[in-house]
Amino acid sequence: MKIVFIHGANSTSKSFNYIRSQLPEHTAIMVEYSTEMPLAFNIDEIRKSLPDDDFHIIAHSLGGIIAITLANILPNVKKVITMSSPFGGSGTADLLKWVFPQNQMFKDINSSSSIITRLVKPTADVLSIVSTSGGIPIIPTKNDGVVSVSSQKAIPNLNYIEVDTNHFEILLDNHVIDLIKIHLDK
Repeated sequence: MKIVFIHGANSTSKSFNYIRSQLPEHTAIMVEYSTEMPLAFNIDEIRKSLPDDDFHIIAHSLGGIIAITLANILPNVKKVITMSSPFGGSGTADLLKWVFPQNQMFKDINSSSSIITRLVKPTADVLSIVSTSGGIPIIPTKNDGVVSVSSQKAIPNLNYIEVDTNHFEILLDNHVIDLIKIHLDK
């Protein structure tokens, strides 16, 4: 089985080391990208590095937006697992795009960006794991310390499972790994 791993913003593929070590034997395709480049550019570049045959995607945070976008344009994406992904955009980016107007990431992940507003459920089998604990007061609704729960559930009709973990610890949570294994096995 081939699995493409897409990390979150300002992270690297190393963030998946624990998850990868806990999964059954697979061919890992590790994706790297920079939030300093436009998200549309990153998606195009990632697309060029993907296999021509069937594969699955496991993604965290901003990587989930990339994963859903890829699953909507590539028929060989069979299963997608996202974790803590801001499908409705980031309320923090909505504010900070005015303070830091040159920041590419804030342009890409604010709730009115074209990438965010065009996200729809792909034909691939998707499991989206929603992190619900943590929380910071700058986000006025329930959040995981980075992304609101409502943003994580913004794409209608996805298979959502909530877990009691924060935005970063989700990558180290054994219950999450069990959910990933179940989804990959079905």
